[in-house]
Amino acid sequence: MENPASLKNTRNENPRGIMELQSDSGSFSVDKARLAALVKNKNHEILGELGGVEGIISILRTNPVVGIHGSPQDLHHRRKTFGDNTFRRARVHWFVDILKAIEVCRLVIVLRNGLMQQILYKKLVVGDVVYLKKGDKVPADGLFLDGHSLELDESKITGLKEEQTLPKMEKVDNSNPFLSAGAEVVDGHGTMIVTSVGRNTMCYRSKGEIYSRESTLLESKTKYLEAYLKKIKWVVSFSYLPISLGRYFSGNVRDDNGNRMFIYGETSVLYVSYDIVEIILAMTAISIAMDTSSFTWAIKFNIARAINKLKADNVIVKKISSLEKACIRYCRNSD
Repeated sequence: MENPASLKNTRNENPRGIMELQSDSGSFSVDKARLAALVKNKNHEILGELGGVEGIISILRTNPVVGIHGSPQDLHHRRKTFGDNTFRRARVHWFVDILKAIEVCRLVIVLRNGLMQQILYKKLVVGDVVYLKKGDKVPADGLFLDGHSLELDESKITGLKEEQTLPKMEKVDNSNPFLSAGAEVVDGHGTMIVTSVGRNTMCYRSKGEIYSRESTLLESKTKYLEAYLKKIKWVVSFSYLPISLGRYFSGNVRDDNGNRMFIYGETSVLYVSYDIVEIILAMTAISIAMDTSSFTWAIKFNIARAINKLKADNVIVKKISSLEKACIRYCRNSD
């Protein structure tokens, strides 16, 4: 018979009653679509069918005190089954590229194999136990495990209703355990278990289609200007070669001492070869220097700075076109 004191200690160490971290092998008894519907609809019925939060913990083979196993095999298996915490679209608005780049560089605190550690946002997997505090953004859809006075602002996901002037705060506890990716923690702290990541999150479904469909004025003008600069680039590059060769063989190109670099019948073939290679290298350098991607990246860099400023000022923007206008206004004011 076991010592009651040892049982008491075990319960204190593991309040959910999960005695040990389960193996990272084998298939999961729930699919990602059902887990996605759980948080999307805040569906207590599905939660009850899966055995509540405790049942989800068991199904996802995790532990609120120890976290997931976290071995390479375990992480690979979870990503293969439930997907990873990245966003892929066939056609993505270039603004989303900037937002995504900023997003994936965020660090989140997780519990893996009994150790608290910081990982990149994109490395999060289903089953991870994540620690949240005031000012954090919920990194994925999930369920509340434990905490104190945890309140979320979901207006950046759902937007404000017409009759609302201020964001509505959502209190999260055992009676309302649903957390949506993208919501901001405005008060309290707590831990959550990740149930959906990446394209299966509510944040992706609510914003992804808008971002992928909407074509804005700045985007169309940038594409037009980029195409125009490409044409100029190729015209300059390819016209440089025949003009330079013509000047060289006509004897109009001179060295630093003022001597003609090419004299018919006198200049050796080797020197002519060297000079032609130099002309081709110069043409290549011009082509590289006129690369239009640097122009696009210059715009993206300034827009990224503006987005970070808007985020710091807690500006809520519902549409990409509005975000572009706000960023352009900020860039003008900061110059």
